[in-house]
Amino acid sequence: MNFFLLSKLKKNDRLGAEKLFCEILSLYPENIRAKNALSALSNPTSAKATPPTADQVILFNKMVDLFKARNFTQAIERADHFIAAFGPRTEALNLIAQSFFSLGDYRKAVEVYKKIFLQIPAHPETHNALALCHGRLKEYDKAVKHYRKALELNPASAEAHYNYGALLGRLYKYKSALTHFERAVALKPNHQAARKSLGIYLFKLGDLDAAAATQKAILDNDPDDAETMINYGVTLRGIGDFETAFSYY
Repeated sequence: MNFFLLSKLKKNDRLGAEKLFCEILSLYPENIRAKNALSALSNPTSAKATPPTADQVILFNKMVDLFKARNFTQAIERADHFIAAFGPRTEALNLIAQSFFSLGDYRKAVEVYKKIFLQIPAHPETHNALALCHGRLKEYDKAVKHYRKALELNPASAEAHYNYGALLGRLYKYKSALTHFERAVALKPNHQAARKSLGIYLFKLGDLDAAAATQKAILDNDPDDAETMINYGVTLRGIGDFETAFSYY
């Protein structure tokens, strides 16, 4: 795939490169390289969105390799060199922001994400990322604002619904949290974190039968999920099925 992608980029074949990035994401939805590169290519109003050259792709891949190896400080340093050579491309800024987030420096991550807004003002993924940062900083009003904007721009984002639900849960807004977990699961049935949260918040709201059904479905697909075994046991105990609860403990 890399050989064909480099060929497309060398020929400045923007549409061809976009198609290949989409094909990669269809197979590997969490591929950071494809996500970031496609994000830049899909911004026709910015000079930074021109298709990257083969040299840029090679250097960028090295940054991603450092990030994947959890060498976040080195990834940031390499990205800074990349930006000094080629300008503040969106994909490089995004990698820097994610590295700062992974290092726990949420304030610096916010500063970098704001630079991305200068290039892509209406970018739902950046709003979602900023909301995560503000949530970690306990700036909940700002976090809510960015989650709402992310969902306004892309209401079909299962990840944004899940993240927003998690924040609302921490703010003890259980019914609202449950609504977003339900939406996340509807949009992405295999979203395990959302399904687990759905079971937990059904329990918190007293719908034990629905919670048990949700947790049992998770265990049917993943019988070794110890966390859900415990939660299912707690739910069964609440229902009064002590014998089955004991077996899951």
